[in-house]
Amino acid sequence: MKITVTALTQKPSVLTPPLTEGEPATLTCTAPGICSGTPPNITWTWRGTGDNITELRDNTTIQIREDLTNVTTTHFSTLTFTPSAEHHNMMVTCQVTFQKQYQIEETVTLNVTYVKDPEITGNEMVKEDGTLDLTCSVNSYPPSDITWSKNGTSAPLQNYRENAALTISNTFL
Repeated sequence: MKITVTALTQKPSVLTPPLTEGEPATLTCTAPGICSGTPPNITWTWRGTGDNITELRDNTTIQIREDLTNVTTTHFSTLTFTPSAEHHNMMVTCQVTFQKQYQIEETVTLNVTYVKDPEITGNEMVKEDGTLDLTCSVNSYPPSDITWSKNGTSAPLQNYRENAALTISNTFL
């Protein structure tokens, strides 16, 4: 009996756990269907902000399950890495190739939780009766809340996300 596959309609499944900067994580790509015969080839690639595509090393595994009526084989690959802020919004693709000619793939976009140090910009020196203009910004995902405070007491301002400007007019020394 010979079976010919002309089109693959089912995509691989890519499991992405919550990603946090500095904490190792494992992505899992499972080939669609239950296969017998030659195992498929599973390849990982990722694309950053440019068009550079990098092939990644993976750990391909065959999982065999047996029950009283049949034996099923599932093929999957794991990719372990330590995410950083630079991985946020990167696209990772898992490509599965059957019999060296039938290819299917699934692409996911990574969401990495990270927080960089806040940065205050503006002129910190001001003359009497002058105006103090400062901006606090922080690069983070998800966006951070920013509140200005003086001597531990919050300024009478609302909370801001990512950028918070502080203007004080008629300053006195």
